[in-house]
Order: sequence, then C-alpha cells, then structure tokens
Amino acid sequence: MIFGAVVAAGLSMAEARERTLTLTISLKTTGHSIVFDQTELDAPFGTRLRLTYKNAAPAGSMINHDVAILRPGSDEKILATLQEHDYQLDSIKDSKDVIGLTKTLKPGESDSIEFLPPTRGDYVYICLMPGHGDVMGMRGTLRIK
Repeated sequence: MIFGAVVAAGLSMAEARERTLTLTISLKTTGHSIVFDQTELDAPFGTRLRLTYKNAAPAGSMINHDVAILRPGSDEKILATLQEHDYQLDSIKDSKDVIGLTKTLKPGESDSIEFLPPTRGDYVYICLMPGHGDVMGMRGTLRIK
C-alpha cells in the first residue's frame, strides 16, 4: 500500500523515505541569558533531523547567536580552531566534524538546518559566537540512539 502511494505521488522510494523520516527539533535562547532553552535532546538513529532555532534574545540586546551540531568528541578541536582564527566561521565551515550550522542570527530571527547524523552517539550543539559556547557554556547534548 505504501509503495502504491509513493508511485501515485510521483516520488521515488528514497524521496518518500526522506520525507517521512524527518524529525523537527525546536531550540531557542532564553531572554538575556547566554543559554539554550534545552540542554538535552534525543532522536532515533537513521532519522533526518530538522533543527529550527530562534534567537529569542530581546530586540534591543544586540546578542547574536548561532547553533552548530558537532560530531561526538570534536567540540574542543573545533573551538580551538575558532580561537586560533579569531572566531571566523570560515575556518571550520568545511570541517567534517561540523554536521550542521545555522546562520548567525540577530534577536528575533530564526533559521532551520537539516542533517542526518552519521552514527549513534552524543553530538554537541553549541553557539560558536565568541565566548558563548566555550566560556559561558552555551551548549547541549543531542543523543542519537
């Protein structure tokens, strides 16, 4: 029955699978605080994830944020590279350790990224703005089970 619906919709099996196995995760900041509203997220292995992030800092605060999804165990290496390059995101954008990265968002802005975690494990999600993830602890764990 599913195959018939896929054919009727004009989708390949791969396209149908990708569309049906996408899980949306929402994340935001909390006011003036340099923290995410959640520090632990869980998702099943093999599921494509759509992370929707909103910078909910107050409009006049001028606090920009982003979210990067990093492979398990790679956060210190990525942060060291950023620090060596004055936090220029170009220095890590082609790294295989960065699974996903939102745009840098001003207060009130949102962005969504989609990614497929390649393995089970504890991925780090972290704000890469200077001092946010490395000094102030703006990070969390995405457990892929």
